[in-house]
Amino acid sequence: MTSESRQKEKLRCIKERTLLTHLQCALIAFISTKADIKLSPPKRVSRLSQDFLNISSITFLTENPLFTLNFKDFIKRRKKEKNAEMLKNGIDYRIMERKIQNEKKREILHLLEDILFEDGFIVYYENENREGIRGNVFIQMPDKQIVNKEMIIKLGESIEKYCSDRFIEKRKQNISIEMIILTKEKVLNIINETDVDRV
Repeated sequence: MTSESRQKEKLRCIKERTLLTHLQCALIAFISTKADIKLSPPKRVSRLSQDFLNISSITFLTENPLFTLNFKDFIKRRKKEKNAEMLKNGIDYRIMERKIQNEKKREILHLLEDILFEDGFIVYYENENREGIRGNVFIQMPDKQIVNKEMIIKLGESIEKYCSDRFIEKRKQNISIEMIILTKEKVLNIINETDVDRV
């Protein structure tokens, strides 16, 4: 592989990871209409692509009593299940860890899609791989309106920037618990501050 083709491949991977983050942020924005989403800072800050948000929990406000889905516990449980399955199939531990890490983001994205599917949202993307997603991406809303790729990117950038800025603020203030909660009101403010609906 030539250095030029390696560079092209690297840029493609960065774009795929960033688009995955934008889609995740857009899905979170739609979920926030019925739930509070608690986010914790990323373990590592990416220098090249936008950071995939680290969801701690989602508390569904439409449920009585309130229901909280603990994402961290869910991911740990899925990791244990996958570890057991791969060990049973004789896969080397180092390969197993890498595979599970690659699948983690996709699992989270699929869970967010499932939550929205319950309300009639359909998420579509042309291609999904270990890096992220690529090609055409859109969300069909329950009223059959389409949120196109450009709108997803713009909404995703706004949500990701808001979260990133809040984590930086909290770090500067030495706040020990760095979690932020995205509510319907916060997301609506973010949308109103950007031109998301004017793409």
